[in-house]
Amino acid sequence: MSHEYQLTYFNIRGLGEPIRLLFEDNGINYKEERIEAGEQWQKLKEEGQSSGKIPFGQMPVLQDGPLYLAQSGAILRHLARKHNLYGDTEEEKALADMMNDFANDLRTPYVRMIYNDSWKEMLPEYLETAKKQLDGLEKYLNRRGKPYVVGDKPCFADYNLLAMLDCMHRLKDELLDSFELVKKYYLRMKQRPKVAAYFQSNRIPEKVNNVPRG
Repeated sequence: MSHEYQLTYFNIRGLGEPIRLLFEDNGINYKEERIEAGEQWQKLKEEGQSSGKIPFGQMPVLQDGPLYLAQSGAILRHLARKHNLYGDTEEEKALADMMNDFANDLRTPYVRMIYNDSWKEMLPEYLETAKKQLDGLEKYLNRRGKPYVVGDKPCFADYNLLAMLDCMHRLKDELLDSFELVKKYYLRMKQRPKVAAYFQSNRIPEKVNNVPRG
């Protein structure tokens, strides 16, 4: 029987989505426990902190045999090391870490805006910030000259970046249009056969965030 991971996370895309995308694109067996925010999560958090199955009372959590691993970045890097998705050289691995951190930088202002009750008032300022970030990504992709952020095949950072670019595209579908290389990269990732099949499946959570927007 092939190895199977378990991912525990809210029933949203959020921080779980880069992990799901990595699993799906690489044909890695996994199962999920999707948790509803509120009473179910509070009970699981209390029990999980005591047992060590929910380290720090945070999700997502990956179970890999006896290992229970929290922190989405740590999970992605753990899977990358095990499944040759980190890069082939030390330079590529360093760039993968850099681009994963960049994807997290995209997420920070997005989350600050989308979870705020005044998100509509914050949207114009967020879009200006996003355009500056995307301009930096456009320049990086031009310098790197590769189909993916590190090389000729996806690394773990590509899945984090795809998840965030998809959030940005859903928020304002023309946001990526001014950035030719970013748009091509986004479509290249999203149209990979197993990724495209996942986006069309019932496995992908309907909700992007734990708020009714995004």
